[in-house]
Amino acid sequence: MRVAQYKTKRCDVGFVNDKSKTALRGTHMKIHDLSLSERLKLVEDIWDSIADEQEVLPLTPEQRKELDDRLKAYQLSGDPGTPALEVITEIRNRL
Repeated sequence: MRVAQYKTKRCDVGFVNDKSKTALRGTHMKIHDLSLSERLKLVEDIWDSIADEQEVLPLTPEQRKELDDRLKAYQLSGDPGTPALEVITEIRNRL
C-alpha cells in the first residue's frame, strides 16, 4: 500500500513499511526501532509534506529584502549565474 508518492525525482517509492506506518500513528513504536532506511524514508516524507505547504510559511522582512536585492542585482547585470546541473557536477567532482 503506497502512503506517499515522492514529488521529487529522487525516487518514486512510497512509504510502504507497516512498521513505519505504525510509528507515524503514534503507537508505542519508537523512531529508533526503525531501520536506517525506514527513518530516511520517514524524513523524506516529512520533508515532502513541508515542501507541499511552503507557501503557508511567510517570509520575514529580512528574507523578503534579500530576495528583492538578489532580483534587482540580476535585473541590473542580466547574469543568470551558473546552471544548477553544472554546480551539482562541480560539487560531486570535489567529493
